[in-house]
Amino acid sequence: MSMKSAATAFAKAVGIYGSKTASASDIAAEISTLAGGQAQRETALAQAEEDRRVAVLSGNAAKVAAAETALATARREIEHAGILLDGLRTRLADAEAAEAEAVRQERYDRARALHDALLKEMPAIWKRLGTDARQLAERMAQAHELIEEANNDLPAGGTRIADPDVIIRGRLAADEEIVDARIVNCWCRPHSGRRLSDDYAARVQPYDDGRTGYLTTAQGVIGGSGGSEQVELRPFRRERYRASVSIDNPETSLRDIAAMLAPPQPPLTKADRPILERFTPA
Repeated sequence: MSMKSAATAFAKAVGIYGSKTASASDIAAEISTLAGGQAQRETALAQAEEDRRVAVLSGNAAKVAAAETALATARREIEHAGILLDGLRTRLADAEAAEAEAVRQERYDRARALHDALLKEMPAIWKRLGTDARQLAERMAQAHELIEEANNDLPAGGTRIADPDVIIRGRLAADEEIVDARIVNCWCRPHSGRRLSDDYAARVQPYDDGRTGYLTTAQGVIGGSGGSEQVELRPFRRERYRASVSIDNPETSLRDIAAMLAPPQPPLTKADRPILERFTPA
């Protein structure tokens, strides 16, 4: 490596080290570049030592002086590269810690915002549902009493009237159905093993090993250049399924409850039940 090219490489490394806007990925890339040049510097040092040996044996003072200068330069380049690598690795550890914390803070802020929004919305929703439920209960009580009286004294040719509550429950009830299941590789956090959501997984920048990578933040963390967090691929069992539906099931959604409160409708079909996904560690 020539003195000019070495000076350029070192200047870039110094710039990355001192930059307040350099992300962890920027620093890691510079470490890779600088470390990759060490083999060439070692080769240059070995050649400089051999050149000095030849010069000393030649007895030519000018050649010896030139060889000594070249050898000193080769040694200095290796030493400087080592110092820069140590400094960059320290900066990388600090940047990764800061950016991982920024990812956690971003996730926490989103969760807190959604939490606060629901706290504001839910009282009115539950109040409205409570009113609808009370009104429905009153009408159902009236219907049960009248239907029972009618069924106990049917008119000529009349057939018994079924309980509408039982009909609606039966039409909307459905067992869980597994559509398909297979093992897939998913990005997750190494320590918790929790799978990344699709929007976070889309931000992952894989390493060359194909098994690990960086999770980059949507917005920059250090000076706006983007943050990162270590992630890795792990096998998960992905199931695509249609959830069970029952008014007695606490997991039944508000949409399902609303459907149960709607006017009579045809029996529930597969088309009425969306296909959902869930992942469990394989």
